[in-house]
Amino acid sequence: MPDESPTVTLPQTQPASPVRKFLKIFGGLLVDVGLPMAAYYGLRSYGFSEHVSLLAGAGVAGARLLFVAFRAGKLEPFAGFMLLTYLLALPLVLVSGDDRTLVIKDSLGTGITGLIFLASCFFGKPAMFHAARRFRSAGDDVEAWEGLWETNPGFRRSFIFMTAVWAVVLLAEAALRVGLAFVLPIDVMVALSAVLGMGTIALLLTWTMIYGARRQRRLKQAAHAG
Repeated sequence: MPDESPTVTLPQTQPASPVRKFLKIFGGLLVDVGLPMAAYYGLRSYGFSEHVSLLAGAGVAGARLLFVAFRAGKLEPFAGFMLLTYLLALPLVLVSGDDRTLVIKDSLGTGITGLIFLASCFFGKPAMFHAARRFRSAGDDVEAWEGLWETNPGFRRSFIFMTAVWAVVLLAEAALRVGLAFVLPIDVMVALSAVLGMGTIALLLTWTMIYGARRQRRLKQAAHAG
């Protein structure tokens, strides 16, 4: 006799798609970090001061954000936020005369992002839910994701947990970079900041894919068992 027990219909996904999209994001981040760093160390190698080199690096980073927005025909919220961070950092440097303001500008963006992620665990839907739905869903799958959020406690807990992990790690990484910026030479910190930032994102993306795949398998097993 066929099994007539009710089951939960999970969103149909394409396993390879998230990997490609994550790699695309990571590749874009490499360019975002590499261009300003190349500008900084390129100018330093020609004898320019830290101040001028940092301003050039920030200018290149801002130009990169505008170029991506122009090519896409829109300015993504995070890109707009980072552009605002650059615009706020530049006058602060000119007023304070402290070049380390430009060194920690990315840490400021990371820290605020961590706070937003943390707040989303308590208000509305967690940030990782929106990110995962954007990367993995297509067509009618959007409704399936919304349905699972409303009816499946395990589904909700998974995304709250992932978002909380991202929030804590981003906040810790931002605090570490800010602390190091005030004890290490600027020439060292420019490269180290990039390594810490990219390394943190790489670890978080890798962990997210592994954890997400494992949780998806468990949800499917629970659905079939139900």
